Amino acid sequence: MRNLYLNPILLAALIMIFVQDAWAGGFRAVPAVACDFMAEQGLRTRGGYRAGGDTHGCTSQRRNLISGGHLNNSIRFLAQGDAEKVTRLALELQVNSRTGVQRTHRHLVEYARSLMMNALGIGMSEEIEAAILSAITGSWEAGDSQVTLERIVLNAPAYELRFRIQ
Repeated sequence: MRNLYLNPILLAALIMIFVQDAWAGGFRAVPAVACDFMAEQGLRTRGGYRAGGDTHGCTSQRRNLISGGHLNNSIRFLAQGDAEKVTRLALELQVNSRTGVQRTHRHLVEYARSLMMNALGIGMSEEIEAAILSAITGSWEAGDSQVTLERIVLNAPAYELRFRIQ
């Protein structure tokens, strides 16, 4: 008879844990799934989800998008978090060549659109697309998650656009 009372209590405790986690907001995914979000787009991660300093993560190799002689514009995908869950996804677009900059930004739009659909199950807003095409830093709500775009100047005229979901 005692087990009958234990089951509802355990169930209520589990529900509270799940609800509390949901209230925390922000992106969360199982590493084995998150590390494959961009595999179909040619940004397959390598080496598995492993510790690196204070965090865990997986990273794809850089993929050249547009060649500008000895300088290339390239992109890579990253998933980071703790040992049990991924809490941040990123696409890092490195722009080293002025050749085809708008085409390079359009590539980032397509990759980011795919990442948002795979990770959040939602499409990209026109506002986010416009920010990427113009390389303008910004932050937007996307469901329970935050999407950010950051422009980091490396060495003029080179810069990096970091698209993040967290």
